Amino acid sequence: MVFCFAVLRGTGPSFLYGVLFVHRVFYFLFYVYKMVISKADVSPSSLRYVCLDFETNGFPMKDCKPDCQPMPWSSYPIQVSLTAVENGEVVHLYDSCIQGAESFNAWVSRNVPVTFADLAQAPPLPKVIQEVARLLRPTDWLVAHNAHFDLETCLARTGQKAKIYSEDLHFILSLPRFCTMSCSYMRSVSPRRPSLALLCKHFGVDFDEAAAHDATYDSLKLACCVAEAGRRGVMLDVPFSVRPDFSPLIPGPGHPDYTDYIAERLQRQGTSIAELLGRPLG
Repeated sequence: MVFCFAVLRGTGPSFLYGVLFVHRVFYFLFYVYKMVISKADVSPSSLRYVCLDFETNGFPMKDCKPDCQPMPWSSYPIQVSLTAVENGEVVHLYDSCIQGAESFNAWVSRNVPVTFADLAQAPPLPKVIQEVARLLRPTDWLVAHNAHFDLETCLARTGQKAKIYSEDLHFILSLPRFCTMSCSYMRSVSPRRPSLALLCKHFGVDFDEAAAHDATYDSLKLACCVAEAGRRGVMLDVPFSVRPDFSPLIPGPGHPDYTDYIAERLQRQGTSIAELLGRPLG
């Protein structure tokens, strides 16, 4: 150690500056290499985008009769639909009404094609969460038009109020998400937060206002927009962040046990992390 210090001291400061410069250049090139590799790993061709849409019992309305206020609370989910986009193909995955809402606000009663007769035959929310979780892969990205409302208000908030503390709910909420309403591309082409109708118009997707506000229809149209965005190579920023862990009982992304959690989940699905990583991209 003393010998090395003596050698370096004898070489003068210019030698040390040269070593530091080479080290910094090497570090920068290594950083660029890692960035390129990481972007290749999450390229659009290697991802499955699952477009999700909820319909709810609505928001509280002013000057409305008590029987027209949404109960048991506002924004309780009454319908959900999932449509996937993988390798440019649009595939319908799931739709269901959701039991539990006691009343709708006036706007929902007029515009959403869901009735209390539909809800009476529908599964409860915990069952729907379980069925949705079984369809999702740990590598999926959830896409919604206003992702904060669909995932945080409709799903996470309702789960907390209804005391649904399940592994399946945590798994859904821990998946990366992408919002087509607030993404950088749409902010660059629209002066305001675009509606789904405006999104469809921009991407040349037919949209019927009379058929809107049906989760099955809306998730299909959103998926068509995502597929077209992927074809054009626009809008879908490479996503890199996920929702932080909200449960101390189940590890989330960033938790030291999260890899084990994902491995156990894949094992239940009959696969493994090694097999998943060995699949060809695209």
